[in-house]
Amino acid sequence: MERLGRFCARHRVLVLVLWILVAGAVVAVVAQVGAKTNDDLTLPGTDSQRAFDLLAENFSPQQNGTSPIVFHSASGKVTSGPNEAAIREAYRSIQPAPHVHETTSPFAELGQAQVSDDERTAYINVLMGVYGSDLTVELAEGVLARAQAAARGTGMQVAAGGPIGGTLSSPETGSSDLIGIVAAMLILSLVFGSLVAMGMPILTALFGLTVALGTIGLLGHLVDVPSVAPTLATMIGLGVGIDYALFMVNRHRMQLTDGIELVESVARTDGRSGTAVVFAGGTVVIALVSLLVGGIPLITRLGFASAIAVVTAILAAITLLPALLAITGRHVFSLRIPAFLRPKDKPEDDRAFSRWAHTIARHPVIAVLGSVALLVPLAVPVFSLRLGQEDIASTPKITTERQAYDMISAAFGPGYNGPLLIATQLGTPAEPSERYRSRKHEALGLQRLLERQQVHGEKVQAKLERQGDALLERKDALEAAGARLDVRKQALEAEAAVLAGERDELERRGAGLQAEIANLEARAIALAQQAAGYLERLAVVAALIDRVEEKLQHVTDPDRRARLERRLAKLQQIASRLEGNLERLEPRAERIAARGVRLFERAERLEAEKDRLESRAAVLERQGAALEAQGELLLEQEAELERDGKAFDRRKAKKTATLKALQREATDEEARAKQLKRELTNELTAAAGDPKATDPRLVRLQHAFEDTPGVEVVSPPFLNSDDDVAITSVVPTHAPSDEATAGLVVRMRGHVIPDAISGTDVQASVGGSTASNVDLADEISAKLPLVILVVIGLSFFVLLLAFHSFAIPVQAAVVNLLCVAAAFGVLTATFQWGWGTALIGIDAPTAQVPVASFVPLMMFTVLFGLSMDYQVFLVSVVQEEHERGLDTREAVIRGLGRAGPVIAAAAAIMISVFGSFILNGDPIVKQFGVGLAVAVFLAGTMMLVLAPALLVLMGRATWWMPRWLAWLPRINFEGKRTAPEAPEAPEPSRIFRP
Repeated sequence: MERLGRFCARHRVLVLVLWILVAGAVVAVVAQVGAKTNDDLTLPGTDSQRAFDLLAENFSPQQNGTSPIVFHSASGKVTSGPNEAAIREAYRSIQPAPHVHETTSPFAELGQAQVSDDERTAYINVLMGVYGSDLTVELAEGVLARAQAAARGTGMQVAAGGPIGGTLSSPETGSSDLIGIVAAMLILSLVFGSLVAMGMPILTALFGLTVALGTIGLLGHLVDVPSVAPTLATMIGLGVGIDYALFMVNRHRMQLTDGIELVESVARTDGRSGTAVVFAGGTVVIALVSLLVGGIPLITRLGFASAIAVVTAILAAITLLPALLAITGRHVFSLRIPAFLRPKDKPEDDRAFSRWAHTIARHPVIAVLGSVALLVPLAVPVFSLRLGQEDIASTPKITTERQAYDMISAAFGPGYNGPLLIATQLGTPAEPSERYRSRKHEALGLQRLLERQQVHGEKVQAKLERQGDALLERKDALEAAGARLDVRKQALEAEAAVLAGERDELERRGAGLQAEIANLEARAIALAQQAAGYLERLAVVAALIDRVEEKLQHVTDPDRRARLERRLAKLQQIASRLEGNLERLEPRAERIAARGVRLFERAERLEAEKDRLESRAAVLERQGAALEAQGELLLEQEAELERDGKAFDRRKAKKTATLKALQREATDEEARAKQLKRELTNELTAAAGDPKATDPRLVRLQHAFEDTPGVEVVSPPFLNSDDDVAITSVVPTHAPSDEATAGLVVRMRGHVIPDAISGTDVQASVGGSTASNVDLADEISAKLPLVILVVIGLSFFVLLLAFHSFAIPVQAAVVNLLCVAAAFGVLTATFQWGWGTALIGIDAPTAQVPVASFVPLMMFTVLFGLSMDYQVFLVSVVQEEHERGLDTREAVIRGLGRAGPVIAAAAAIMISVFGSFILNGDPIVKQFGVGLAVAVFLAGTMMLVLAPALLVLMGRATWWMPRWLAWLPRINFEGKRTAPEAPEAPEPSRIFRP
């Protein structure tokens, strides 16, 4: 390790460039191919896995589960015109969407149960052909967007549940990461008093985390990585990455203060603190990899993913950090924070942790009893811890998954959100039951008899109907002929009335025309008289003009001549006016003449029309006479038809009596046939229309489910093409996460199914997501003791190698188990008891949220590994002081005084990082955040109180090692000592002080 540190310091730029290249390459590859996760829950050997495999083989992709696309109308019914049309359009639109395997409309026969009783909620069942990581956000958004587009403008709320809703409801975690990093930066700044030193752990942790997350994302293309794995890896990677770098930066700064040369200081830091980091990180990795012994793929992959984050944090701490320390040199002391915020330089005995160490050493029994008094009450709730499953009802209300869950729960019942899938394997193919066959044979016989009777009756009835129809046709023909005569008569009368009216109108118009002609003649006479008057006056004026002109020829007197000329001019003007009046009279005369011509023409036309009307009236009179003759003939035909009708009624009465007698004979047979039909219909309905589903084995199993308490609805069984495998859906009364639902699964497996299939060749398994989560909880409960023993055993062995002491591993195991139990108790009280769900942002119908089954197991593993880190950092310093000649009590005092600030700062950073993930919207991530933050707080606190108190109480026994184990090798955390030597023990006042 020392050689590695020296190499990284001398080739600092190369190491930094290599890390940048590796991180950049990982990011680039992830950007190109994508980070892949998969929440497929495989549980080999479990009942739910058998059901899954059977369904995958015979009903693929039914094993993936359906996704309800829910429509809810707050103000109307989904069955109303616009709403129903929108849902039908959504159904038609979703069907051709990519990778949609099957859809069921709520308005189809098979989807009748998909409409709520109040008709305000309905859902379309969508079965996707892809699942897990293959069901991308783009595919899920495509399905939901089609439904939302169809419902736009109707006011209906649309949401998606199931795999589609889950894919679209993944909460973001970026703010949690950022808050944790900011909190860590603040703590580091206060610890180091320098912003440059603060940046070293942050930068190192981020590089390691980037490579880890990219590696996990790429690993998802080879194996199934759960979707929560990157978040869990982020929590652990950030925490350990910053903590490990903190330990190393602290030692490097102390060595620089002691005057050690830069490269040598970096080498010693890697050789001593780096060795401790590798050992401490190795314990975390061992604890995480130990999950493999549980044999649960989900837990194993979560452990491996978290281990990758720890490994990259270790590699970054022992390679990248030395390079960064070498690059910054003595600038690691630069950019110091204000003096009042920096750690104060105090004498050793006056430092807080030194005083605290003396207090613990003086009162170790009180410290132990106080610690137990704190931990035991916190651990009490753990006895009621019930491993549950993920609860959609506790996810944020803004997610489409939660909205669909709430709408279905309110409209149909919570159990519809997690139906159980019963996969039934038949030893021999299903056949219709003997009862069904006999009833069907009897029903067919009765049906044939009734058909023969019906045929005979129909023939007689048909003959009577034909005869009656013939009479009716004759009657109709006569009535039609009479109606036509009436219509024709009415038409003639109407036409005659019209002609009379037209004749009266012609006479009125003729009288008016004569009056108009007389008026026109009067106007013409008056105009002629006026013209004659103008002509007479014009003749007089012309004579006067001639006389005046004649006088002018003989007058020589100018004055008289002038008077004559003036008179001549006036006479000419008068003549002109008279001529103008005559000219104006001429057009009027012409118009009067023209109008007179038109009036005479109209008079001639009126005479012609009058002649035509008289001719038409004569024709109508002749037609009326003909109609009268036809009417008399029709009356004779009607009398004959009435006689034929009476004869037909007598024959019909006789035939009808015969038919009634036959009908009475068939009544019993028909009633029996109807009863058989109803019974057969009921059987087929229960069998989804498939006669083979009436197989007694399937019917017996179905009836057993229907009679089971806690079952809301049982669907008919559906058979595969070979008729040897059936799938049945059972809807529980309670929510999927409810303890009653888990109890139902247990009862069905333990009693209901075994009793129903006893003595048959049938095997039935309970599957579906709810049953899988129940199996996961059972598997974890069964494997938890083994995992705990393995983790404790491996940790015990590692500490045994590290300290060559038997008591120290025992003390570490006791302290860690107490802290784990207390953390589990807090987790149980917070979520399962609901004592703090509202404070951490969970808005569930009830305050109680089940603890996900894999959370406690992962918490135990992570916490045990991290607690061992603190054990290593504390006990290694105590052991170092003891090996320098101090007794155990003094060694604990000196060791706690030196290691206490480091452990406190490291714990504070991890608490900040883990606690920040409480802000994450995913309830499972919140559980990890609360559980790990509380666990680290307790572990860090107990490492400063209970652990040193126990070491003091054990005294010399702390370092006892059985002789038969003395052959075990020992790990040297301080590495190989090289000149120049640093002081044996750094002054406590130099810790976190430049």
